[in-house]
Amino acid sequence: ITVNLPLNITYNITSNVTVNATFSEPVDVCKAEMNGANSTFACNTNTSVDLVEGNNTIRIWSNDTSGNINSAFVTLSFNPHSLPSVTTLSLPAFVNVTTQITVSTVINFTTAYVGNLSFIWYKNGAFSTNNTLLGVQNNTLITNTYNDTFTHFDMITVEVRPYKTSKGFGDFVNASVTAANTPPTTGIPAITPTEAYTNTTISCTPQNSADADNDTVTTTYAWIKNGVVIGGQTSSTLDGAAQFQRGDVITCQVTPNDGFASGNATNSSAATVLDSPPTMPTFVTSDITKANSSYSAFTFTAGGSVDNDTDTITYQYEANHTGSFVNIGNSTGSITWNITNLTSGFFSIRARANTTINNSAYLTNQTIFEIDTTKVAFTNPTPLNNTYINTSVLTINATVIMPDLTRVYANVSGTIINMTNSTPSVFSTSITLEDGMYSYFVTAESLSGANTTEVRVVHVDTLTPAISSVEIVSDKPNNLVRSGSATYIISSLPGIGGGQNLTFTINASDASTLTVKLVNGTQTFSDSTAPYTFILHINMSSISETRNLSINVTDAAGNSNRTDIELVFDNTPPATTHSLNDSSDLLHLSSPVIYFGGVVSEQLVVNGTSSDASSLGTFFSASPYTNVSTFSALTGLWSVTYILNNTSSNGTVSINITDLLGNPASIQLNIAKDAASPSAPAILQMPSLTTIIPNLIWTPATDTGSGIRGYMVMRSNDNATYTNVSSMLTATSFNDTSSPEGLVYYKIMAFDNVNNTNVSGTTNTSVDLFAPLVASVNATKINAAGTVVNITANITDVAGVNDATVSATLMNQSGGVVYVTNMTKVSELYNFTWNTTGLAEGLYYVQINASDVLSRTRSINKALVIVLTGSSTTTPQSVFTNSSVTTAANTTNSVNTSVGLALDLVTNSSATGSINVLSYNTNPVGSASGVTSLLALNKYFDIILSDNLNSTLSNATIKISYTDAEVSGIDESSLKIYLWTGSTWQAQPSTVDTAANIVSATVPHFSIYSTFGSAPAPAPPAPSVSGGGGGGGGFSACTENWACTSYSACSAGGLQKRTCVDKNRCGSVRSKPAETQLCVYTPTPACGNGIVETGEECDSVPQACTTDDGYVGKQACSTTCRAGICIPFEKCGDGVCNGPETSSTCSADCKAGETGGIETPTGMAISEAADPLLSAILIIGAIIIVFTAWRIMRNRRAAERPIRKKR
Repeated sequence: ITVNLPLNITYNITSNVTVNATFSEPVDVCKAEMNGANSTFACNTNTSVDLVEGNNTIRIWSNDTSGNINSAFVTLSFNPHSLPSVTTLSLPAFVNVTTQITVSTVINFTTAYVGNLSFIWYKNGAFSTNNTLLGVQNNTLITNTYNDTFTHFDMITVEVRPYKTSKGFGDFVNASVTAANTPPTTGIPAITPTEAYTNTTISCTPQNSADADNDTVTTTYAWIKNGVVIGGQTSSTLDGAAQFQRGDVITCQVTPNDGFASGNATNSSAATVLDSPPTMPTFVTSDITKANSSYSAFTFTAGGSVDNDTDTITYQYEANHTGSFVNIGNSTGSITWNITNLTSGFFSIRARANTTINNSAYLTNQTIFEIDTTKVAFTNPTPLNNTYINTSVLTINATVIMPDLTRVYANVSGTIINMTNSTPSVFSTSITLEDGMYSYFVTAESLSGANTTEVRVVHVDTLTPAISSVEIVSDKPNNLVRSGSATYIISSLPGIGGGQNLTFTINASDASTLTVKLVNGTQTFSDSTAPYTFILHINMSSISETRNLSINVTDAAGNSNRTDIELVFDNTPPATTHSLNDSSDLLHLSSPVIYFGGVVSEQLVVNGTSSDASSLGTFFSASPYTNVSTFSALTGLWSVTYILNNTSSNGTVSINITDLLGNPASIQLNIAKDAASPSAPAILQMPSLTTIIPNLIWTPATDTGSGIRGYMVMRSNDNATYTNVSSMLTATSFNDTSSPEGLVYYKIMAFDNVNNTNVSGTTNTSVDLFAPLVASVNATKINAAGTVVNITANITDVAGVNDATVSATLMNQSGGVVYVTNMTKVSELYNFTWNTTGLAEGLYYVQINASDVLSRTRSINKALVIVLTGSSTTTPQSVFTNSSVTTAANTTNSVNTSVGLALDLVTNSSATGSINVLSYNTNPVGSASGVTSLLALNKYFDIILSDNLNSTLSNATIKISYTDAEVSGIDESSLKIYLWTGSTWQAQPSTVDTAANIVSATVPHFSIYSTFGSAPAPAPPAPSVSGGGGGGGGFSACTENWACTSYSACSAGGLQKRTCVDKNRCGSVRSKPAETQLCVYTPTPACGNGIVETGEECDSVPQACTTDDGYVGKQACSTTCRAGICIPFEKCGDGVCNGPETSSTCSADCKAGETGGIETPTGMAISEAADPLLSAILIIGAIIIVFTAWRIMRNRRAAERPIRKKR
C-alpha cells in the first residue's frame, strides 16, 4: 500500500484534506483510520477527511481477495492561525535603461491587523536594496519605486515579503522585468544623383538617425528595383551598368541598428533610369581612297559605338563633295555610295551613331578621297570566248594601251591574278585549273582611270573520252563470238570464209562533243552524232586470217581515246588434256587399253581441262557404262566417272567438247575386262640351315591381260598360318630381316594390275642368327653359408649347343671369381653343384657361358643371384630372377616381378640379359640416415641387371605396389621412393597413385631402393563406438575407408561435432568413427552476459544484470567470484528466450519447441525463481560429471581403438 495524499506537511489554511492510496494487487475492502477512528471508503478513489488542530495520523487498511491484510500511514499537522499573504503583485511589462521601476501589491492579513511589508530588489540576481514599509493596513494597495542605472537586458526582480508580529513572515511573492533596448530611428534617406542612366552609379545617404539609449547607430542598405529587392546589393552605392535598364524605378532602403536591435526601415524617393545616348564611333573607313573610271562606288564602314541601353545603333554617313556635308545613307554597318554621276574631285567623310531616341557626336575620317573618271583603253584578250583547252594551265594574254598604267590583272571565276608584261603593252598570266567551265575578264588600272574587258568562257578538259562498250552484231548470229578484245567468226561455207555484215555500235561519253571514227585498214568511217553506228562487210578469205580494226574517239578539246578489235577466223577445235584416276587397285590405267578386274564395282574417273580462244560451248560423254559428269565452260574443268562392275564388258567411251562456234574435240578410251589370274611364280628352294638373313629368289610370273603389278612374301612358323612380311615388290628377290630363329616357311604371291593373284609353292629353312640363348637359370637362391647349391640352366640354339663349351663362373659382390666349372647336360638341362663351404655370407653372381656348333658364344653375367646367409646377414624375403630379358631399342620394355615391384626399361639398343630383384621386409643396410623422421613401408628392393642390359640402359622407372594394411598409419600422399647412396637414403622425384596403391619414380640407375612416408596428422580424441558381440562373418569385398573432418568448437551444450564419409562407399557403417564427443564448455568471460564466470563477482545474491540481450539492472564484476547468477528479465521482443516465454507465447524470441530459462553449459534450464546459489552448485556439479565422463571415454577409446584400414 502506498499513501499518495495527504502529504507529510503542516496545513494552515483548511482542515479538510484528500486521502488517496494505490495498491500492488486487487483488494476487496479499504478503511481509513483517522486518529484511531475507522471509516470505510471506496478503494482507488479520493476520500475527504477533516483534520484536528495539532498532529494527525491517518492509516489505510486493506484486504486482498485471499484475506491477507496490510496497512500504511502518514502523519501531518494542522495550524489554523495562518501567516499573512500577498494577494497581488504587478510590475510594468516593459522598461528601458533610463526608466524608474514602480511595483504595486495588495497585502492580506487574515485578521484586520496592521503589519509590515518589505520590498527587496535584486539586479541580475544580486541584492540591490530593501524598502520596508511599516504599518501597512490589511487588504491595502501598496506601491514602491526602484531607481538605479540599468544596462541592456538587466534582470530586475522584486521580492515582496509580509510580516506579522504574532506569526512572523508570510510566504513571499516575487516578480521580474528585463531592462529592454529601445530600437533606433532614422529619417528618409537621400538618393544622388536624382537623374540616372543605365551606366550611372547612384548613392544613398541616411538622414537624422537617432537612438533613445544613446547607442551608436549603424545603417544597412537595400536597393529596390521596380518594387523588388535586388539580391546581394547591400552597399551605399549601386552600379547602374550592371543593374539598370531604361525605365527602371530605383529606391534606396535604409535600416538603423544600435547593436541590439534594428529600427524601422525607411525608403528614399524613387529615381527613374533615363535613356543613355550611344558613344561616338571609333572609326570610319573606306575600301579605296581613289576611284577611277572602273569604280562605280565607294564602300564606307563605321563602327565602335556602344549603347548602354542595348538599343540598335544605326550609323549616319555624310560626305563633303561640294563644300558642305550631306547625308549619303544610314546603315547598321557599311554603306555603298554610288559615284557614277559624280565629277572628278576630292571629298571627305564623317559618321555618327544614332538610336531611335538619341545620337552621338560625329567622327570625321581624316583621309581626303578622290574620284578620277578617265578610262583605260586595251585590245581584246585571248583565249576567245567558249574555247576548249586540253591542258590544266590557262594562259591569258592582253594588249593594254595606256602610258600611266598602275595595275593589270585577270579575274578568273573570282580569283584575282596580277598580269605581267614582257613588252610595254603586252601583258600575260597563267593559272592551273581543274577540269570544268570558267569565266574570266581582264581589268587595267591607270592614274587616269580603269577599264574592264567583256566576260569570256573557257572550258578546261584534260580527260580522255570514255569508251564504255563496243557492240558488234552479225547478220549471221551463230558465226560470231566475242571473247575479250577479240571477235571470232566462222563461215558456214567450207574452205574459204563466207562474207557477213557486222554492225558496230560504240558507246562513248565526254563533257564536250565527240567525233568517233572506225578504221579498217585503209577505210575510215566517221560519226559525230550519238549513238555512233557503223556497218562493215567482212569477207574472210583465209581460215587463218586476222583483221585488226580500231575505234578512235576525239572530244572538242582534242583529247582522244582508242580501242582495238581483232576479227579472227576460228576453225580450230578446243585444246583438251585429260588424266585417269582409279579408286582402287582393281583398275589398270594403261594405254591404249584400260583394264578392270570386274570382281566388285569400280569407278574410273576421267578428269580433263579444255580451252578455246572463242570459249567453250557443249560437253557430253557417250559410253555403254553408267557415268556421272561435271563441266564448267568458265574454267574449262570437267570430270566423268564411269561405274564398272562384274556385269560390265569390254567397250569404248567418247568424251566430246565444242567451242561456242561449234568446232568439236573428242577423246576415245578403250576399256577391257581382266578376270584371269597371272601365272604362279616359282620360288627357289632354300638350304636346310640359314645362318644369315634369309634371302628368297623366285622366277617372274606372267599375265596376258593388265600385266604383272608385283609380288609379296608370305611367312609362317607352322606352314599353316602365313603372314605378309614385305611391301609390294617388283624385284624377284627379298631379304627377310625380320625373320625369327627357328624353322620358317615361305610363299610368294604374284599380283596383276587389277589385283588378280596367284601363289607359288612352299620353301623352308631353319634360321640360326645368334649365339645360344640362356632361357632360364634356376637354383635355391637363398642358402645358408656352407650348404651345397644345385644350379640348372636351360640353354637353346637352332644349330645346336656345343655341350663341351657350357660352363659357369661364380663371383662375389666385388667381382672376384670364387668358383669355375663345366656344366653337365642332363635331360636337356645343364647343371652343376656348388659347395659353399668356407665362403663368406653375402651375394654371389652366377655367370653362364655357352657356344653353339658354329662357334658363336654367349656369356650372361649375373644370370642368377644366390644369397648365402648367416648370423650377420639380412636375409631377403625372396629373390626374383628373369635370365632371358630381351629389350627393343628406345622403347619402354616392362618387366613385372613377383615381389611387388614392376620395372619399365628403356635401352639405347636391343639387348638380352638377366634381371634379379632381392626383396627385403627389413632394412638391409641397417641405417635410417636421411629418413629418421619418416615411417618405412618395410619394402626394400636390391635390383641387379646383367652387364649387357645395364650398359645399354637409358632410363628406368620403378613402381612399388602396397596394400592398405601396409600403408596403415602412414600419410599415403607423402610416400616417396628413396635410393640408398651407400651412406644415406636419398629421396627420388616420386608420384603416388592412391587409387592403384602404387608409388613410382624414374631413377638414374639400379641399386637398393625403398619407400618411406610421413605420419598422418593426429586426429582429435573421440569415444569409440562399440556394439554387441556377434559371431564371425564372411569375407567382405569392400573395406570401409572413413575420412573425417576436424571436430567443431565445444558448444554451450558440451558437445563437439564432425562429419565422416566412407571414401570407398561400401554402404555399411560397421567401422564408422563417432561423429560427436562430449567436451567441457568454457565460455569467454564477459561482464553483463548473464552468467557469473571466472574473474567476475556479482554485487548481490540474487542480483540483476544489464546487457543488450534483455537483462536489466546492474552488475558489478571484480577479480573474484562469490556466487550467484544473473536473473534475466522476461520481455517478449527483446531477442532472448527467457523466463516463462515459449515458442507459443513469444514466437519473436523463442524458436519452435524452445522455452525460457538460462542455458547452462550442460543444456539445463534454470527458471527465474531458482535460488541463485543452488543454481551455481548445480552448474559446478554438471561440469564435474561431464569432465569425468570425457576422461573415461578417452581412456576406453585409447585402449580399444581399432586399426584403421584402407582399401
